[in-house]
Amino acid sequence: VGSVQMCIRDRNSTWFIGLEDELVDTKSLIYQYAEETNTYKEDPSFDLFGGGGLASTTRDLAIFMHQLFTGGIFTKPETSKLLLTKLTLKNGEKYNYHLGLRKYDISGKVAYGHTGFYGTYACYIPEDNISISIFVSNADVKKKKFIAEFKEDLLKEINRIK
Repeated sequence: VGSVQMCIRDRNSTWFIGLEDELVDTKSLIYQYAEETNTYKEDPSFDLFGGGGLASTTRDLAIFMHQLFTGGIFTKPETSKLLLTKLTLKNGEKYNYHLGLRKYDISGKVAYGHTGFYGTYACYIPEDNISISIFVSNADVKKKKFIAEFKEDLLKEINRIK
């Protein structure tokens, strides 16, 4: 796929900083902190292969995660299935990481997702056919606990109102 925008159809708030042109009328970037250090002016492209430099909204990221699992990104279904290939360490130990995704348990349901350095979390829950995306703008370890608790509470609320 040529660009991130092409993956997220009809969206204009997602691009790779430094690799793609900032979109017209896009939302402003948030201030991100590594604990107490404001990193707003840092070039996030130092981690391009891990997703660094990706500017997006929670909505666009949730749409991307949903399309990733429901046939909206890859043209061949077998490519999507590869995402769920479980990795084995060199010592033969099974690892709870797949090709770019980790398997999670959220309130007793299987979810596949990925976290980001600053506290971004996005996942897809196949049983409910829903995606969740959360942004926290601080790479503080305490925030990761908040995200874990928040996604549990969010899924409980979604299931309550279904």
